[in-house]
Amino acid sequence: MIPLTPALVPREFSLGTLTLQGASRATAASYWRLKELDIVFDMGHCPQAFIGATRVFLTHCHLDHAMGVVYWAAQRQMMRMPGGTIYVPAGTEEGMRRVLASWAVMQGPRGRYDCEVVAMADGDEVEISRGLSVRAF
Repeated sequence: MIPLTPALVPREFSLGTLTLQGASRATAASYWRLKELDIVFDMGHCPQAFIGATRVFLTHCHLDHAMGVVYWAAQRQMMRMPGGTIYVPAGTEEGMRRVLASWAVMQGPRGRYDCEVVAMADGDEVEISRGLSVRAF
């Protein structure tokens, strides 16, 4: 992976009972994980600690917000972990599937990553746990 500038070294913040980990710098990378909920918001970079997250929500598919997704999928496959789910804005799902498929072919003999790409339109919600959900807007 690309070496991180000091502004992009992951930081950790306590949000009551939740721990927010990550960093953001415009045009470079944005990546945030809610550790206890096992979810990631944006993945412009994928620290090793984020690979265990089973759900990734992308606010949009610019490289600074999505570049780490292929690495995440490849690492999960190499470690024989279940694929996981990538939630993307409606209209970008086919592009994301093509990106993943292209890299998977170059990665090795399986030729596919075992992850699902799900489109989210404005107002769509995904339940994270009882009483908590992610809503697209």
